[in-house]
Amino acid sequence: MTFALPARLHALLGPASTRARWVSAMGVVLLGAIAARLYTQQVGDPIFPVDDAYISLHNAEVLFAGDDTHFVGTPALVGSTSALHVVLSAVFQLFFEPLWAQWIVMILGGVAFALAVLRLAFVLGASAPEALLMVAASLVVGQIPHQLANGLETSWALAGLTLAIAASRDGSGPRWQLPVVCALLPYLRPELVVVSGLLMLQRTVTDLRTDRAEALRTVKIFAAALAPWVLLYLLTVGSLYPNTIQAKKFFFAEGCFDPAFKADSVRNAFVAFGKELGFIGYAAVLLVLTLTGWVGIVFAGVFAYAYFTNFPGALFHYEQRYMYVLVPWVLYAVGTLIGKRHVATRAAAALLFVVAIVQNGPEVAPRWQFHSLCNAFTRVELDGVATWLANNAAKRKILLHDAGYVGYFVDAPMADMVGLKTPASIPPHRELTWSQCGAGRQQAIHDIALHEQPTFVVVLAGWDGIYRIIDGLRARGWTLEPRYQHHYVVYEVTGRPST
Repeated sequence: MTFALPARLHALLGPASTRARWVSAMGVVLLGAIAARLYTQQVGDPIFPVDDAYISLHNAEVLFAGDDTHFVGTPALVGSTSALHVVLSAVFQLFFEPLWAQWIVMILGGVAFALAVLRLAFVLGASAPEALLMVAASLVVGQIPHQLANGLETSWALAGLTLAIAASRDGSGPRWQLPVVCALLPYLRPELVVVSGLLMLQRTVTDLRTDRAEALRTVKIFAAALAPWVLLYLLTVGSLYPNTIQAKKFFFAEGCFDPAFKADSVRNAFVAFGKELGFIGYAAVLLVLTLTGWVGIVFAGVFAYAYFTNFPGALFHYEQRYMYVLVPWVLYAVGTLIGKRHVATRAAAALLFVVAIVQNGPEVAPRWQFHSLCNAFTRVELDGVATWLANNAAKRKILLHDAGYVGYFVDAPMADMVGLKTPASIPPHRELTWSQCGAGRQQAIHDIALHEQPTFVVVLAGWDGIYRIIDGLRARGWTLEPRYQHHYVVYEVTGRPST
């Protein structure tokens, strides 16, 4: 018995037999279904391990509501790195409860990543077993299971980048795929604008050599797909890119550190990331074999330099989640061996994927246990402080730095001292914290507090130990009394400076 697929689906999946496509696609769907079932074993509503996930959730609600009653006057997309992720969550909120809507978007992102890897494998000429090995490896390397379930845009960024790489190598697929995906990449993750521009340049130059009309059509499709997102950001944020970049850069003020220290930080981040991936990480050297691979090399270089210049420490944040945009390039590097079509190189590719599975497979359970612990932190610590605030601080102004969970669940006016959700907090950090290489941070927070006039200040004890937020406020005339003390500490403002 054989199955006939529509011509468009044939083109989408790439060169392989019909039965192989079905077997592989069914395998991926089965893996996704198992992952979803395991995740739904939790009790109650979905829990996300990263506080920033609740910023996206909050922004998705505000996108349709049109008015933010917590961060008054703040446009919906402010504080979110990915416009596309927020829009997807907002659309699903039309049909599901908000938490479940974002959970579904998260699960679909993981499935989309697996299907994009499947497509890449077929484009590179993989057989069904080779494609399934590639997909299996992609779902276990490093902290991928945790990152796919972090509630943020990570899974969709991985899916979009993988699909863009596949479309750039597919000479027989629909011509609109590459320009459309490239238009979306910067609004999945801002740093992917580099990949978007380079892949579009590569395709346009290639087309100009053979068909100028085709090159013009490709550029027009790219511009048409890009325009709605540019307009959305201009109308809601007033810029072409997310404010999260500037807010974190100025608050943490690591860009002014000693260059040798920053270089060590970036190098250590890449070394740590390589250890997480295992032996397959070394396969990145194979990117030199193809022109598309060189796009990945240039991207990695620009990526490293950008973080070196602005915020090297971010490469370690949230289990190095920003680093995971490099995973599709590693997968592609190994996949290029399949494209050589020699028995030895194909065997080498299969062996590398098997080694990745063998190395990382036993680590999936303990890494997932770590993911569960992160969820438990949300369930206990974030929910604990949010519950206290909901019962004791309703309708009174709150100044905080983790603006996600509390910002979503607590019905009170708030201000974010970092600037993710309160853009007015960015200038003080630019003028004081950044310009003085962190020395002016306490003064900046004092100025923000004077402007916002909060009744409560919420800090994470670990952050306060590093940045001395409460000590800085007290030294400038604020009287702060602790009312709730766990990992998060709530201080009530009982006295204010006269000026």
